[in-house]
Amino acid sequence: MPLTPIDLIQFGTFSVETMTYFWMAIQNNLSLLFAGGTASGKTTSLNAISMFIPEKNKVISIEDTREITLPHENWIQSVTREGQASGSGDIGMYKLLQAALRQRPEYLLVGEIRTERQVALAFFQAMATGHAAYTTMHADSTETVLSRLQNPPLSVPEQMVRELDIAAIQQQLFVGDRRVRRNVGISELERGDEGSTGVRDIYEWNPATDGFEGAQRSKKLREIMYRNGWDEQRLQLELSRRERLLRYMVERDIADYESFQAIVWEYDRNPEDVIELLDRGRLEQLI
Repeated sequence: MPLTPIDLIQFGTFSVETMTYFWMAIQNNLSLLFAGGTASGKTTSLNAISMFIPEKNKVISIEDTREITLPHENWIQSVTREGQASGSGDIGMYKLLQAALRQRPEYLLVGEIRTERQVALAFFQAMATGHAAYTTMHADSTETVLSRLQNPPLSVPEQMVRELDIAAIQQQLFVGDRRVRRNVGISELERGDEGSTGVRDIYEWNPATDGFEGAQRSKKLREIMYRNGWDEQRLQLELSRRERLLRYMVERDIADYESFQAIVWEYDRNPEDVIELLDRGRLEQLI
């Protein structure tokens, strides 16, 4: 079974606060990219945070190798295929992306953006036309992500790059004598000076404490607030409720796939009822 957000919090890859941020972002259709080196946990994190996608939404995933696993009934899993030695019959990422966009998914997951410009352009075009899109990339910082996207062979135009809302950086490193995976930084992309793409660091991992710290105030959360017609108090309420739920599941070790999904989806449907059960210490009734 795939690892859940609770597993990744318990492993120390994320904090409760950073996972709450992702929950809010995903429920409000923001797009994001996980970047890092080989075996840094990019796809594992992508799969885990995708469990926050609302239950009834249409999801399409496109991969070279089957790694993404989701519980959504309306999920279409697409995998590339090599044809004959002559090259005929190949079904690559670009063809699958074209087919996926014709099916109008609310959420689009692409296993990895590598060197195919057509794939990168189609992915960013999907975001520009209102799809929430998630992917991974080999890069060690947000600045490297932007450089890879904007320069050959990908050469994604600047105005399209800004359709990406969030970049999260993963690393495999040592804490003491333990080899661990950490999400070392979460950044938001925004319009910078003279039309360039600006980077706003939201969370950073502190190697001295092996903890996560807030860097700058999130503009994306404020956009969510305005879009939903909330005031500041309502935004903080929405964040604190989700944070309490995640913290309760971490403390009670409610980390298995089915239990986690049952609680999150029930919260989506009936938040007041779930919070009442949480207040009474009876959240396990939902499992």
